Amino acid sequence: CVWDHGGGQGPLSPYWEAARALDPQVVDESHLPGSTEGQLSELFDAVGLSEIQETSLSVSVEHSTFDKWWELFGLGVGPAGAHAASLDTTAREQLRERARARFPVEPFVLTARAWAARALVQ
Repeated sequence: CVWDHGGGQGPLSPYWEAARALDPQVVDESHLPGSTEGQLSELFDAVGLSEIQETSLSVSVEHSTFDKWWELFGLGVGPAGAHAASLDTTAREQLRERARARFPVEPFVLTARAWAARALVQ
């Protein structure tokens, strides 16, 4: 399974949308292997797997507050956390407020999609 970063439906998509609004050149996670529809099947086929089946899975998570959702980015984990950590205080606050605007009501539910595939080894 790989989050649908390429299709803008991953759990971090709101973060990256806010980051791109401030810096259109930002390198997000949409280029990662398997992050768009059909790529997992292509990867499986390229290594000789057979009977490939691909589907999408969705998960919804309720976040009680924006601050609880945002605090994870301050840990510096993964590409989004590394990006947040690389920003100066002013830029990070601008990004935070841009992301906050995407969730005007609390609590909020974030629904994300992942691409899933399975196959057989020949």
